[in-house]
Amino acid sequence: MKVAIVGGGVSGITLSILLADFFDVTVFEKNNRILKKLLVTGNGRCNFSNEIMTRENFHGNEKFLDEFIKSADLRAGENFLNSIGIVSTTDERGRKYPMSLQANSVVDAYLSAVSEKNISIRLDTAVEDIAVKNNKFIINYDYASPFDICILAPGSMSYPQFGTDGTSYKLATNLNHRKTRIVPGITSLISNIPFLKELKGVKIDGELSFNFDGKIYSYTGDILFTENGISGNTVFESSSIILDKKINSVVLDFIPNISEDDLMDMLNERKTNFPKRKVSWILNGIIHKKLANVILKILNLYINKDLNELTESDFKNISKLIKNFNVNVLSGGSWKQSQVTVGGIDSSDLDINFQSKFIKNLFMVGEYLDIYGDCGGYNITFALISAIRVCEFLRRKYAGTIS
Repeated sequence: MKVAIVGGGVSGITLSILLADFFDVTVFEKNNRILKKLLVTGNGRCNFSNEIMTRENFHGNEKFLDEFIKSADLRAGENFLNSIGIVSTTDERGRKYPMSLQANSVVDAYLSAVSEKNISIRLDTAVEDIAVKNNKFIINYDYASPFDICILAPGSMSYPQFGTDGTSYKLATNLNHRKTRIVPGITSLISNIPFLKELKGVKIDGELSFNFDGKIYSYTGDILFTENGISGNTVFESSSIILDKKINSVVLDFIPNISEDDLMDMLNERKTNFPKRKVSWILNGIIHKKLANVILKILNLYINKDLNELTESDFKNISKLIKNFNVNVLSGGSWKQSQVTVGGIDSSDLDINFQSKFIKNLFMVGEYLDIYGDCGGYNITFALISAIRVCEFLRRKYAGTIS
């Protein structure tokens, strides 16, 4: 049987390797090489999995995820990479990488595995049309070479500079499959908070939190102020859910390890010990100087006053703002800056083997779907385990290799 795989990314190439021993496999890739996007994953280090791997690390179509993950092996992707020669290492945050800490090590392992199989890869070939006729799939109007099975793995909207510009969504929608709302994920947050220009470049180790549906979500780590909002690992880890759930504001705590009351006591003690020092000094050594100046400006506290002129109310306001700094969210960063796409082809139109409910032998996997993972290796994991699920189903159904 002939299998067409649209997309030469992680999902598509994983499928081609796993299916090549049982099917006649052709991969269609619009770029001049496969796995182009993988080279920049994890800042070029390829964070492909995580020590912590649970249902809670995946989001999107919750009903679909509940059904799929209860029968999925979340370590299957990691095991597959090991089987093609990847030796892994784990950092202090549980993120898994190739031991070389180079994404090209993973790409090279894939290329070696592909070369050992009989796989046809058509580079520089954008799939612009798929037709279904007599239970066969016609790719780009080539009626002379129909396929028995078609798997869509063309990626999403993120990193359009690597070819994943979202144009491939039409392949599914033209076959009457729905597409959900899409927004950038694992990206910066755009805001117009006061005095942003003065805060540009300030990096702090703090906490970001927000409330959704009665639940408090909180993330700790580095937060970076940019020319148009906030960035940093903490923002990357939280941005997908923030943008997915349309959260319009988040709260920053610049000193999460000190309570608001303790901070007030600290400020009062400074007033007692140094009454003639200027207000501009009150936060010296406690938070970044630029951030301290902005805090005082927002509160209209004149920095040339002496500390003994500040009131208990002033100290309370300073402490409260440091512990509860509100940041309005206008949008996420650009598609070019986003690492994943929140949203995609509606997985409600698929069964838990990722097969279309409407067209037999049509499958869709990976980032193409309305499923996304947390920052930390979860999106590559989903790309892998969705591909592996399709492979298991096809081999069981057509090759009889799985009981």
